[in-house]
Amino acid sequence: NQQIYRTTQIAYIVGLTAHAFAIPGFWIMGVMEMAYFNAVISVPFFSFALINNRLGRHNLAFSVAFFELFFHQIFGTYFLGWGFGCQFWLIYLAALCFFNPNWKRMVQLTLLVVLTASYVGLFYLFPEGQYALDPGLVQNIYLANAVSIIALISLLINYYSKSIYKEEQKLIE
Repeated sequence: NQQIYRTTQIAYIVGLTAHAFAIPGFWIMGVMEMAYFNAVISVPFFSFALINNRLGRHNLAFSVAFFELFFHQIFGTYFLGWGFGCQFWLIYLAALCFFNPNWKRMVQLTLLVVLTASYVGLFYLFPEGQYALDPGLVQNIYLANAVSIIALISLLINYYSKSIYKEEQKLIE
């Protein structure tokens, strides 16, 4: 629990900071719906998660952050299209389904199915998005989203493998 607490605490701070910086970014791009979403939903939800995690309400904090990220990516893909790369964060959420040891297996699998269905649905329903942004900007953000997800999933795998290895070494000793 302590390891998960520390990991999620850092994740909530990073999420809070990233969403706060996204507000002016979306504002400058003229995607007001996403600027407002970050200001009214994302930043308060990650603040709520951060505070509740510190108060020991880990499951509540994790759930709030998880569902904020889910809806953020749905709206982001709807408004910005497949080429922006918001859908990559659904892949990250698929990994996070199994990060919370307090979620029952059926909850984890149900969320995985919902995420997968959402990913496929967004691919077919909203490939173009509602905004026509500069293609160079979209391409760079697409790449940034893809690289971020590769890095975060790698860090999650590293976290689990190191944790398991350390515990196995303690058992051997």
